[in-house]
Amino acid sequence: MFKKFLKDKRGSELINFVVWVPLLLILTVVISQIVIIGYDQVIVQETSLVAAKSAAQNPDTIEASAQQAADDFAGKFLPNWSDKSTIDVSYPNTDPGSEVTVTIHYIFPKYAFYTNILKRPSTDYVKGQSMQIIEERP
Repeated sequence: MFKKFLKDKRGSELINFVVWVPLLLILTVVISQIVIIGYDQVIVQETSLVAAKSAAQNPDTIEASAQQAADDFAGKFLPNWSDKSTIDVSYPNTDPGSEVTVTIHYIFPKYAFYTNILKRPSTDYVKGQSMQIIEERP
């Protein structure tokens, strides 16, 4: 009687399906999250560069200029940019030749699977930092 069940192949495809589909779904979610993190990192780094350039070109309004440039650039690419980002502009003074450093933190969107199952904090962020030198005015 036991040999009868060993020779019966019906349902073997269902077992493969039940085993592989959840694993493929989890793999898809993990790869998607990695792609989101990478994309956000590239955009945040480029945004910090754009904001630092704008701040260096406008020494009279360094912080406002950096904020506006960052909002204009990243607002096109990242969802909820103004709510999820913090911009820190540091500079010793506004004299030509001084360094302006712009640091940006952006909390990236996460899947519930990523935060709950893998025990990741909900405040993970990507960081971009760029430095430019204040230009002399002609």
